[in-house]
Amino acid sequence: MSADPTAVLLSGRSRHTEAAMPAVEEFFRALTLRVRARMVNRSSSNFQVRLASVGVQTLVDVKDDARFRGSGVYGLLRFDTPRIPGMAALQRPLLTRIIGAMLGDDGEDGPGPDGEVRPLSPVEARIAQRIFADLASDLIETWPLLPPPPIFLDGPPGNARVVEQHGGDEEVFVANLEFGPDDAPYGLLCAAVPTQVLRALGQPRTTTADPAKRPKMEFSRVMPVEVEVVAEVARLPMRVRDLRGLEVGDLVPLGPVRDAVVRVNGRPLLSVEPGHANGQRSVRLLNRLS
Repeated sequence: MSADPTAVLLSGRSRHTEAAMPAVEEFFRALTLRVRARMVNRSSSNFQVRLASVGVQTLVDVKDDARFRGSGVYGLLRFDTPRIPGMAALQRPLLTRIIGAMLGDDGEDGPGPDGEVRPLSPVEARIAQRIFADLASDLIETWPLLPPPPIFLDGPPGNARVVEQHGGDEEVFVANLEFGPDDAPYGLLCAAVPTQVLRALGQPRTTTADPAKRPKMEFSRVMPVEVEVVAEVARLPMRVRDLRGLEVGDLVPLGPVRDAVVRVNGRPLLSVEPGHANGQRSVRLLNRLS
């Protein structure tokens, strides 16, 4: 199961970094929606993508994460004009799954003949580079401050050596995006963003500062992104043998249905009343749950 995306892992954090975390989490949720939309368009497959965790670490700690170390694919991201280092990382099984969806080819995975992870094939390198370049574009498109900084992929993807010489002690916000079903995920995509380029989100707002110089939060940039909205009218326990015995035409009693819950991307957001309007099934908003 995925970790709670609201579980914040903070290590050696600064005051501004900690204060920025709620807005940073919302930013990464918006990024997750954007990544999923682009992946669906690229692959014509209905990839599930969710935010598995958000935290603060150093760049070297992210690079040495056991979930990526040895079998991960890495890319060095550059932020802003000083070219502050960040990172993207992709688990090899996820890359294989994405290649299969894009090219209809399952690819190859696993260690080489000497137990070492084999080098990226030309197809894998090309797809990984596209994924990381898309991630850089998605970061810009969902950036919560205006104007967004230049963000680009610096060099081709590869193993951990592509980021070993760059900013080991750099503090970064880390988002791990998990692909695939909850019970059988395909793998993780990691985005590491330098905290200094987002720390303004944690600074208190003042009325005396020049409005033209004040950082602007802008989430309307992701308004066109599609989200999954589900009106859930009932939940009921059912034994496996009863579930297997269901046939077309059987009725499943739901009990009295007085209210329902609307979930957005799996999160309960609204309490509603089910009914009909203009000949269509509809729901009426009762209150907001979050």
